[in-house]
Amino acid sequence: MRELKEKMSLKENWKILKEDRHILAVYKPFSLVVQGAKRVEESLFLQLKEHIRIRDKKPGNVFLAVVHRLDKPVSGVVLFAKRSKSASKLFQAMQKGDFAKVYLAMVEGKFLEKGLLIDYLKYDEGLRKVIAFDKEAPSTKRALTYFESLYSTEKYSLLLLCPITGRKHQLRVATSRRGAPIVGDRLYGSKVNFGGRILLHSLFLSFPHPSTEEREDIFCPLPQSFSEVALSLTKDQRMEKLLIRLDKPFILEFLKRVRQALDKELGYVSSKDLAKV
Repeated sequence: MRELKEKMSLKENWKILKEDRHILAVYKPFSLVVQGAKRVEESLFLQLKEHIRIRDKKPGNVFLAVVHRLDKPVSGVVLFAKRSKSASKLFQAMQKGDFAKVYLAMVEGKFLEKGLLIDYLKYDEGLRKVIAFDKEAPSTKRALTYFESLYSTEKYSLLLLCPITGRKHQLRVATSRRGAPIVGDRLYGSKVNFGGRILLHSLFLSFPHPSTEEREDIFCPLPQSFSEVALSLTKDQRMEKLLIRLDKPFILEFLKRVRQALDKELGYVSSKDLAKV
């Protein structure tokens, strides 16, 4: 277990995945908050602004807007806008449900098959965590998540998750309340501690480009530490083969199945729900 903690706690650097005049898509390591930290070294947002200022020799303030966020213990792709008009268009696209997001999660326990998870979530200020309900209650928000289980044993499962709505801690709560907390997520019931990191990774982000309006698909490979810990925990060759298969074409096929599934579940997923992504 000590060796696993060391692997999970290794410092990783952010990496630019896609950049042009309008957008900046970046791999965020688990150790950084996206925005909000006072010190540059603790904030992805501030580090990127400083990087652009120095690289492009900008004398004034660098404009950068956060389009989509990840929790600090989560790794994966994060999107920024480099122009105010681009930010506005991307926010509008998100409100219309034109964004598609895919995550990979390793959870504790068995999580079989596939389907649509429906929860009603409410943030509890006192507990500083999200509470889930089976039915709508005061101040709750409906959360919809499509999932497919890629690997499952009595101890661990590997899931592809597609959040249809965008709620705080949505994926973390969705698996936890079904008896399968994300590995390392002590806040929601995990039995292990990896120095604040959890095995949840934002693999893929798809959206209309704010300038061309063509579809932009950003794939973010798993960090080596994620793969190493997953293999160390399972000691299973099937896991190794699965992780190798996780590429962009694999995710695009998954999204096709998500759309097909949602078409069959129109009674559960209304246009109102989709508009809240």
